[in-house]
Amino acid sequence: MFTCISELFKIDNQYSQKIFKYAPQNIIMNWPLWIGISFALGTLFQALLLIGKRIGFKSSETRKKFLICLGVFIVVFIAVASNNLREEQSYLAFIMASMLFGLFFSAIYANNILNIINERTVLHFNTIFLFMVLFIFKNETSSYWIWTTISITISVIISFMIIQKNILSNALKIGIYIWFLIMNLIITYTLWPEFSNYIGLDLKWYSLVSMFFIGAMFLMIMYYCLFVVINLFSKEFRKILLSKYSDEQINFKFALILIIIQGGILILNHIIKLIPDYALISVSLSLIWYLDSNRNTILLKQ
Repeated sequence: MFTCISELFKIDNQYSQKIFKYAPQNIIMNWPLWIGISFALGTLFQALLLIGKRIGFKSSETRKKFLICLGVFIVVFIAVASNNLREEQSYLAFIMASMLFGLFFSAIYANNILNIINERTVLHFNTIFLFMVLFIFKNETSSYWIWTTISITISVIISFMIIQKNILSNALKIGIYIWFLIMNLIITYTLWPEFSNYIGLDLKWYSLVSMFFIGAMFLMIMYYCLFVVINLFSKEFRKILLSKYSDEQINFKFALILIIIQGGILILNHIIKLIPDYALISVSLSLIWYLDSNRNTILLKQ
């Protein structure tokens, strides 16, 4: 019996050594590992936030669903971390676990946690998107100029429409929400390659903070993608989008101040390079997501 226990402990110890290969002496200096941890924390935090704001944890069914997602995260993490990963690959366990967690989370919660947006939310995203088009996507190819012209035209038209004092028609609301989803996809697709630039760099506080918010954004984008795939040809697609658009109006002067201040901060940071653009953008977007959607949820409940 003692032999069996000893062998069992030996097996567990072997897995523990693989999973915690870098702890405790190397964990502080293992930069790729901290990048993975930050990403995973952002993903998990965003999931808790979405459930807490939209449906709450009072229902036992909600708690069971979340535990299933958490179980997926743990299983995938152990499976990947059990392999002999090199130090520069130590982030993979957290990234893979977060991705599978996000996939299950998005599929399980379906239409329950889609963000509620309003004119102010779209204006925030439009401003950031236009900044990225003009300062980050910049190159000299002909396709770039075509893409830039189309993007600027759509953004300006939508910005002009939403600062009007009229309630938008249902068709325009749906069109604006779809444009909002497209902007999210493009922005995240652009920010994601920055992840590869983190590996091997010196530890910077803004990189960890940025990675945390990119993890949060990743979950939202995966949810949006799955939402569109599941509902695109559904009869309820139009109804769902309309229910997630708040008619709260934005004052013209406030809209102008918002564009000038937000755009000014982004451009100023781009010039003086206080922190990387991707760090400021990822933090800004996540804060906008949280503050605006939380406000809209409260307004719709009133």
